[in-house]
Amino acid sequence: MFERGRYDFKHPSFLEQYDQVMKHGAQMDLGQALEQKSVALRLEDMCDFEWDGGDSEFVFHGLVQPFACLRCRSLKLHYARPQGLQPGMHLVMRHLMNYRMGILFYECSGVQVYDVTLHYIPGMGIIGHRSENLAFTRLKVKPGIGRVLSTNTDATHFISCKGEISFTACSFEGMGDDAVNVHGFYIIYGRGGLGLRIQSAEDVIVADNQFNGCSQIAELDHSRHIRFRGNRYDRDNAGIAIGEGCVDKTIELGDEQ
Repeated sequence: MFERGRYDFKHPSFLEQYDQVMKHGAQMDLGQALEQKSVALRLEDMCDFEWDGGDSEFVFHGLVQPFACLRCRSLKLHYARPQGLQPGMHLVMRHLMNYRMGILFYECSGVQVYDVTLHYIPGMGIIGHRSENLAFTRLKVKPGIGRVLSTNTDATHFISCKGEISFTACSFEGMGDDAVNVHGFYIIYGRGGLGLRIQSAEDVIVADNQFNGCSQIAELDHSRHIRFRGNRYDRDNAGIAIGEGCVDKTIELGDEQ
Protein backbone atom coordinates (compact mmCIF):
# COMPACT_ATOMS: atom_id res chain seq x y z
CA MET A 1 0.00 0.00 0.00
CA PHE A 2 1.25 3.49 -0.91
CA GLU A 3 0.96 6.48 1.38
CA ARG A 4 -1.27 9.12 -0.14
CA GLY A 5 0.66 11.56 -2.35
CA ARG A 6 2.10 12.10 -5.81
CA TYR A 7 4.55 9.56 -7.23
CA ASP A 8 6.66 10.44 -10.28
CA PHE A 9 8.09 7.59 -12.38
CA LYS A 10 11.13 8.53 -14.43
CA HIS A 11 13.70 6.49 -16.35
CA PRO A 12 16.09 7.37 -19.20
CA SER A 13 14.46 4.75 -21.46
CA PHE A 14 11.08 6.52 -21.16
CA LEU A 15 12.52 9.75 -22.50
CA GLU A 16 14.71 7.99 -25.08
CA GLN A 17 11.67 6.43 -26.77
CA TYR A 18 9.86 9.76 -26.68
CA ASP A 19 12.84 11.48 -28.33
CA GLN A 20 13.03 8.76 -30.99
CA VAL A 21 9.41 9.32 -31.95
CA MET A 22 9.80 13.10 -32.05
CA LYS A 23 12.84 12.70 -34.36
CA HIS A 24 11.06 10.09 -36.54
CA GLY A 25 13.77 7.63 -35.55
CA ALA A 26 11.52 4.76 -34.47
CA GLN A 27 8.18 3.17 -35.30
CA MET A 28 6.36 2.97 -31.98
CA ASP A 29 2.79 2.46 -33.13
CA LEU A 30 0.80 -0.76 -33.56
CA GLY A 31 2.52 -4.10 -34.07
CA GLN A 32 5.51 -3.94 -31.74
CA ALA A 33 6.05 -6.60 -29.10
CA LEU A 34 5.98 -5.80 -25.39
CA GLU A 35 9.75 -6.22 -25.20
CA GLN A 36 10.25 -3.35 -27.67
CA LYS A 37 8.47 -0.81 -25.49
CA SER A 38 9.26 0.67 -22.09
CA VAL A 39 7.20 -0.78 -19.21
CA ALA A 40 7.31 0.83 -15.77
CA LEU A 41 5.68 -1.83 -13.56
CA ARG A 42 5.49 -5.47 -14.60
CA LEU A 43 3.61 -8.10 -12.59
CA GLU A 44 4.07 -11.71 -13.69
CA ASP A 45 2.54 -14.94 -12.35
CA MET A 46 1.12 -13.22 -9.25
CA CYS A 47 -1.70 -14.85 -7.26
CA ASP A 48 -4.01 -13.20 -4.71
CA PHE A 49 -2.17 -9.91 -5.11
CA GLU A 50 -3.60 -6.50 -4.21
CA TRP A 51 -2.19 -3.14 -5.37
CA ASP A 52 -3.46 -0.33 -3.15
CA GLY A 53 -2.38 3.10 -4.35
CA GLY A 54 -3.62 4.82 -1.21
CA ASP A 55 -5.65 7.41 -3.13
CA SER A 56 -2.43 8.67 -4.74
CA GLU A 57 -1.53 10.24 -8.09
CA PHE A 58 0.94 8.35 -10.30
CA VAL A 59 2.68 10.40 -13.02
CA PHE A 60 4.78 8.66 -15.69
CA HIS A 61 7.25 10.90 -17.54
CA GLY A 62 8.05 10.17 -21.18
CA LEU A 63 6.73 7.40 -23.43
CA VAL A 64 6.01 4.36 -21.29
CA GLN A 65 3.41 1.69 -20.58
CA PRO A 66 2.61 2.08 -16.85
CA PHE A 67 1.41 -1.46 -16.01
CA ALA A 68 1.75 -4.94 -17.52
CA CYS A 69 0.00 -7.80 -15.66
CA LEU A 70 0.91 -11.18 -17.16
CA ARG A 71 -0.63 -14.52 -16.16
CA CYS A 72 -1.93 -13.20 -12.82
CA ARG A 73 -4.75 -14.72 -10.77
CA SER A 74 -7.13 -13.01 -8.32
CA LEU A 75 -5.67 -9.57 -8.86
CA LYS A 76 -7.02 -6.34 -7.30
CA LEU A 77 -5.98 -2.90 -8.51
CA HIS A 78 -7.21 0.36 -6.99
CA TYR A 79 -5.69 3.72 -6.17
CA ALA A 80 -6.84 7.07 -7.59
CA ARG A 81 -9.46 9.82 -7.45
CA PRO A 82 -10.64 11.73 -10.53
CA GLN A 83 -9.79 15.31 -11.40
CA GLY A 84 -12.11 17.79 -13.14
CA LEU A 85 -11.92 19.39 -16.60
CA GLN A 86 -14.15 22.10 -18.02
CA PRO A 87 -15.58 21.21 -21.45
CA GLY A 88 -14.71 23.20 -24.57
CA MET A 89 -13.76 22.98 -28.21
CA HIS A 90 -10.14 22.15 -28.99
CA LEU A 91 -7.92 20.92 -31.79
CA VAL A 92 -5.86 17.91 -30.72
CA MET A 93 -2.73 16.74 -32.57
CA ARG A 94 -1.46 13.24 -31.76
CA HIS A 95 2.14 12.21 -32.43
CA LEU A 96 1.16 8.54 -31.95
CA MET A 97 -2.10 6.69 -32.45
CA ASN A 98 -1.50 3.60 -30.33
CA TYR A 99 1.83 3.24 -28.49
CA ARG A 100 0.94 0.92 -25.60
CA MET A 101 -1.93 0.58 -23.19
CA GLY A 102 -1.98 1.96 -19.66
CA ILE A 103 -2.74 -1.40 -18.03
CA LEU A 104 -2.41 -4.81 -19.66
CA PHE A 105 -4.05 -7.98 -18.35
CA TYR A 106 -2.65 -10.94 -20.29
CA GLU A 107 -3.79 -14.47 -19.43
CA CYS A 108 -5.14 -13.24 -16.09
CA SER A 109 -8.26 -14.38 -14.23
CA GLY A 110 -10.33 -13.06 -11.36
CA VAL A 111 -9.33 -9.43 -11.95
CA GLN A 112 -10.94 -6.65 -9.89
CA VAL A 113 -10.21 -3.02 -10.72
CA TYR A 114 -11.93 -0.37 -8.61
CA ASP A 115 -11.57 3.33 -7.81
CA VAL A 116 -9.00 3.78 -10.58
CA THR A 117 -8.80 6.92 -12.73
CA LEU A 118 -6.81 7.13 -15.97
CA HIS A 119 -6.05 10.69 -17.10
CA TYR A 120 -3.88 10.20 -20.19
CA ILE A 121 -2.49 7.21 -22.11
CA PRO A 122 -0.75 7.41 -25.54
CA GLY A 123 -2.74 4.38 -26.69
CA MET A 124 -5.56 2.34 -25.14
CA GLY A 125 -6.43 2.67 -21.47
CA ILE A 126 -6.90 -0.96 -20.43
CA ILE A 127 -6.48 -4.12 -22.52
CA GLY A 128 -7.59 -7.59 -21.47
CA HIS A 129 -6.16 -10.33 -23.69
CA ARG A 130 -6.96 -14.03 -23.28
CA SER A 131 -8.17 -13.31 -19.78
CA GLU A 132 -11.17 -14.44 -17.75
CA ASN A 133 -13.66 -12.74 -15.42
CA LEU A 134 -12.70 -9.07 -15.23
CA ALA A 135 -14.70 -6.67 -13.04
CA PHE A 136 -14.42 -2.87 -13.10
CA THR A 137 -16.05 -0.73 -10.41
CA ARG A 138 -15.95 3.07 -10.39
CA LEU A 139 -13.36 3.09 -13.16
CA LYS A 140 -13.01 6.61 -14.57
CA VAL A 141 -11.30 7.48 -17.83
CA LYS A 142 -11.19 11.24 -18.19
CA PRO A 143 -8.63 13.89 -19.19
CA GLY A 144 -6.46 15.39 -16.46
CA ILE A 145 -6.43 19.10 -15.72
CA GLY A 146 -5.45 21.08 -18.81
CA ARG A 147 -5.90 18.10 -21.17
CA VAL A 148 -8.56 17.33 -23.76
CA LEU A 149 -7.73 13.71 -24.60
CA SER A 150 -7.75 10.87 -22.07
CA THR A 151 -6.72 7.89 -24.24
CA ASN A 152 -5.53 8.08 -27.83
CA THR A 153 -7.77 5.16 -28.82
CA ASP A 154 -10.14 2.87 -26.84
CA ALA A 155 -10.66 3.40 -23.12
CA THR A 156 -10.99 -0.39 -22.63
CA HIS A 157 -10.40 -3.18 -25.13
CA PHE A 158 -10.87 -6.94 -24.66
CA ILE A 159 -9.57 -9.62 -27.03
CA SER A 160 -10.35 -13.34 -26.90
CA CYS A 161 -11.55 -13.23 -23.29
CA LYS A 162 -14.06 -15.51 -21.59
CA GLY A 163 -16.26 -15.51 -18.52
CA GLU A 164 -17.79 -12.18 -17.50
CA ILE A 165 -16.58 -8.66 -18.19
CA SER A 166 -18.54 -6.27 -15.97
CA PHE A 167 -18.65 -2.50 -15.46
CA THR A 168 -20.32 -0.93 -12.42
CA ALA A 169 -20.62 2.85 -11.88
CA CYS A 170 -17.90 3.58 -14.47
CA SER A 171 -17.54 6.68 -16.67
CA PHE A 172 -15.61 7.47 -19.83
CA GLU A 173 -14.67 10.90 -21.27
CA GLY A 174 -12.34 12.27 -23.90
CA MET A 175 -11.10 9.00 -25.43
CA GLY A 176 -10.10 8.87 -29.08
CA ASP A 177 -12.30 5.85 -29.84
CA ASP A 178 -14.56 3.33 -28.08
CA ALA A 179 -15.36 3.30 -24.38
CA VAL A 180 -15.60 -0.51 -24.41
CA ASN A 181 -14.58 -2.82 -27.28
CA VAL A 182 -14.95 -6.61 -26.94
CA HIS A 183 -14.03 -8.96 -29.78
CA GLY A 184 -12.21 -12.10 -30.87
CA PHE A 185 -9.90 -12.81 -33.82
CA TYR A 186 -11.20 -14.12 -37.10
CA ILE A 187 -9.34 -15.65 -40.02
CA ILE A 188 -10.58 -15.42 -43.63
CA TYR A 189 -9.72 -18.47 -45.71
CA GLY A 190 -10.13 -20.03 -49.12
CA ARG A 191 -10.62 -17.05 -51.46
CA GLY A 192 -9.03 -16.46 -54.85
CA GLY A 193 -6.25 -19.00 -54.43
CA LEU A 194 -5.30 -17.64 -51.01
CA GLY A 195 -5.31 -20.13 -48.16
CA LEU A 196 -5.52 -17.77 -45.16
CA ARG A 197 -5.59 -14.07 -44.47
CA ILE A 198 -4.55 -13.27 -40.89
CA GLN A 199 -4.84 -9.66 -39.82
CA SER A 200 -4.46 -7.95 -36.43
CA ALA A 201 -4.07 -11.29 -34.69
CA GLU A 202 -1.83 -12.67 -31.96
CA ASP A 203 -0.97 -16.16 -30.66
CA VAL A 204 -2.48 -18.13 -33.57
CA ILE A 205 -1.35 -21.67 -34.40
CA VAL A 206 -2.02 -23.07 -37.89
CA ALA A 207 -1.25 -26.78 -37.68
CA ASP A 208 -1.89 -30.10 -39.46
CA ASN A 209 -3.87 -28.68 -42.37
CA GLN A 210 -4.01 -29.69 -46.03
CA PHE A 211 -3.78 -26.74 -48.47
CA ASN A 212 -4.92 -27.68 -51.97
CA GLY A 213 -4.88 -25.39 -55.01
CA CYS A 214 -3.44 -22.42 -53.10
CA SER A 215 -1.13 -20.15 -55.05
CA GLN A 216 -0.33 -18.51 -51.72
CA ILE A 217 -0.63 -20.18 -48.34
CA ALA A 218 -1.23 -17.09 -46.23
CA GLU A 219 -1.09 -13.31 -45.98
CA LEU A 220 -0.17 -11.88 -42.58
CA ASP A 221 -0.48 -8.26 -41.53
CA HIS A 222 -0.29 -6.46 -38.19
CA SER A 223 0.09 -9.79 -36.40
CA ARG A 224 2.59 -11.50 -34.15
CA HIS A 225 3.24 -14.87 -32.55
CA ILE A 226 1.80 -16.76 -35.53
CA ARG A 227 2.99 -20.36 -35.83
CA PHE A 228 2.72 -22.70 -38.84
CA ARG A 229 3.40 -26.34 -38.00
CA GLY A 230 2.98 -29.64 -39.83
CA ASN A 231 0.85 -28.39 -42.72
CA ARG A 232 0.75 -30.06 -46.14
CA TYR A 233 0.53 -28.52 -49.63
CA ASP A 234 -0.04 -29.71 -53.19
CA ARG A 235 2.11 -26.86 -54.59
CA ASP A 236 5.80 -26.59 -53.79
CA ASN A 237 6.05 -22.89 -54.68
CA ALA A 238 3.22 -21.67 -52.45
CA GLY A 239 4.51 -19.08 -49.99
CA ILE A 240 3.57 -16.96 -46.99
CA ALA A 241 3.50 -13.18 -47.35
CA ILE A 242 4.47 -11.29 -44.18
CA GLY A 243 3.26 -7.68 -44.18
CA GLU A 244 5.02 -4.63 -42.82
CA GLY A 245 2.79 -4.56 -39.75
CA CYS A 246 4.13 -7.89 -38.45
CA VAL A 247 6.93 -8.52 -35.98
CA ASP A 248 9.01 -10.90 -38.12
CA LYS A 249 10.81 -12.60 -35.23
CA THR A 250 7.51 -13.87 -33.84
CA ILE A 251 6.38 -15.55 -37.07
CA GLU A 252 7.35 -19.24 -36.96
CA LEU A 253 7.07 -21.02 -40.30
CA GLY A 254 8.01 -24.46 -38.95
CA ASP A 255 7.90 -27.15 -41.66
CA GLU A 256 7.05 -24.56 -44.30
CA GLN A 257 10.52 -23.00 -44.51
